[in-house]
Amino acid sequence: MKQIPILSGKAMIVELPEGAPTPDVINTGQSHLSWLDIDINLPDINLPPGNWRIIGMLSEVTEEQLDGIVESDTFMGGGVTIHKNYNQGGWLPTRTMSLDSAILAEGYIFENPYTGVGIKTAYSEYRRNEYQSRVLDRTRCLLLGREDG
Repeated sequence: MKQIPILSGKAMIVELPEGAPTPDVINTGQSHLSWLDIDINLPDINLPPGNWRIIGMLSEVTEEQLDGIVESDTFMGGGVTIHKNYNQGGWLPTRTMSLDSAILAEGYIFENPYTGVGIKTAYSEYRRNEYQSRVLDRTRCLLLGREDG
C-alpha cells in the first residue's frame, strides 16, 4: 500500500489494496486507518501524528470537499477563483486539477507512459517497471485531510 503525504503534510493519499472497503480513521494514540469489520483481514495503516479525517476516494472527491485543502485565490477581484498548480507553478481552474498537480509534484502519476508497446529492450522494461511503481489507481486511493494543521 502506498502512502503519500501531500500539500506539506496537510493531506495524504493512501492506495488501498484491490477490493478493500474504505477503512475507519482511529485518532487515539497513534493515528491509523483500521478495518473495524472483523471479517476483513487487512493490517492497520499508521498515519503521521495528527487528527485525520477521510475526505473520500480520489476518483469521487468533489470540488466542495477540496475547499480549504488546496490553495486558492480570487483572480483580479472579478469573482473567478483559481487554484494553485503545485507541479508546474501558476494556477488551475479547478480544485481537483490542483489536487492532481500536488500528487504529480510528489513524483506520482496516474498512467504509465511506458506501456510496453513497441520494441522491448532491457532498458524499456526497466523504465516501464520504474514508472509502474509510481502509478496510482484513482479508484483505490483514499484522500485524507489533517484536521489540526
